[in-house]
Amino acid sequence: MPRSPLNATLNKPDLAPLCFCGVNHQVAGFSSERKMRVVSIAMLSLSLLFAAEWGMAQLSGSLSLQADAGHLMTDLSALLITLGASWIAGRHPGNQRLETLAALVNALGLLVIALVIGWEGVERWRSPQVVMGLPMLAGGLLGLGVNGMNLWLLGRNSQGDLNLRAAYLHTASDAASSLGILLASLSIHLWHLQWMDVTVSWLVAGLTGLSALPLIRESLRQLRQPAPAEIPLHSLLQPSLEAQIFGKRSDRLQ
Repeated sequence: MPRSPLNATLNKPDLAPLCFCGVNHQVAGFSSERKMRVVSIAMLSLSLLFAAEWGMAQLSGSLSLQADAGHLMTDLSALLITLGASWIAGRHPGNQRLETLAALVNALGLLVIALVIGWEGVERWRSPQVVMGLPMLAGGLLGLGVNGMNLWLLGRNSQGDLNLRAAYLHTASDAASSLGILLASLSIHLWHLQWMDVTVSWLVAGLTGLSALPLIRESLRQLRQPAPAEIPLHSLLQPSLEAQIFGKRSDRLQ
């Protein structure tokens, strides 16, 4: 007896069962797992970098290094949001608006970072402090290396993903901050230009704020688009009924 087109489709090894929403759950799940793995690696490296930079910032007295360490803390929070949104999207692949909302939260976090760094720079300018150049240089070199690795890791996986793009922009601002810290530390160590520490902090704040604006605009544009359907809360925490029915039917037909 010849097989029906439905049976032939379900028996193909490279295709996953489709539910009524038309989403290939196997492919979406793989994409979500890969995203979670990438974000987890970035979180681990940034956690180690934060511990090292915070210690060097206390030793050197550098505002720009302290600001970068604080920026890393916000980055870790942003990556945690990204990780949670990716996990929920993996459980329910049709819910892309949650990931867009997470990207918007990350971008707003960048603006908050920029304002805090700028204000701390004003306070430091009013009350200058002596900064040690060599510990600051070590922190900048370490930060540039770790952020460069994360830029490569996130950049090659962020095409077409607004949420990973948000994490990528966070990391890009970190890398720019590390480069500025390197320049400031050399200026302080070689020419005793203590004001370079505050100046670099302001430059980093401006770059951080500007990098958030396109992401905020794109996130709001996507959130204004009408959703395909309202998704109940319980469906975020368990597979859909269609996925369960079609998954079991596929097992029986195979």
